[in-house]
Amino acid sequence: MRTGIDAGLLVVLCCGESLDTRRAGDTERWVTRQVQSALADVHAADIDRLVIAYEPIWAIGTGRTPSTDEIEVVHRAIRTALERHYGATGQAAPILYGGSVNAENACKIMAVPEVGGALVGGASLKADSFLAIVRAAEQGDRVAKALAKLGVPSAKDIAVLIARIDALNASVQKLSPTKAAAKSAAAPVAKAAAK
Repeated sequence: MRTGIDAGLLVVLCCGESLDTRRAGDTERWVTRQVQSALADVHAADIDRLVIAYEPIWAIGTGRTPSTDEIEVVHRAIRTALERHYGATGQAAPILYGGSVNAENACKIMAVPEVGGALVGGASLKADSFLAIVRAAEQGDRVAKALAKLGVPSAKDIAVLIARIDALNASVQKLSPTKAAAKSAAAPVAKAAAK
């Protein structure tokens, strides 16, 4: 990674799990460790030279893909690893999905929160198929821009907001000695607000 960045290249870090790792329920940990290890010597100032691609090994060229929910879980885990490593700068690195992306699934995959695009393999060798994938990406961009003009937050904005709320809730729970104490502390505030 460091050599490529120092040479002025845009570096694509591909990460992914084997089918055995997925079946063992260890995908998030496995992929997160791959990302952490690869980024050990990559600095926050280099984030604009970095693209991450999640490519489950078992999906490459097989025609099989994880569900969109499974893709989202792994992409969120990667984003969390980036934010832990780089702080807010970790939001800047795009995370692509690769692994049997085709004209039929591209639109659904690219609509998944944290999926910043697709890394297309074999389907890019067939002009009609690749053009359909490009059109799916363009359509997604047009929809996102139209929604933004209307003031509707994107799925990615909502996902970031949910993650921040979850982190805040976790922090509040750590501060409360027990749930009972938290409930009893909140009761007078709720009664005062009701008046």
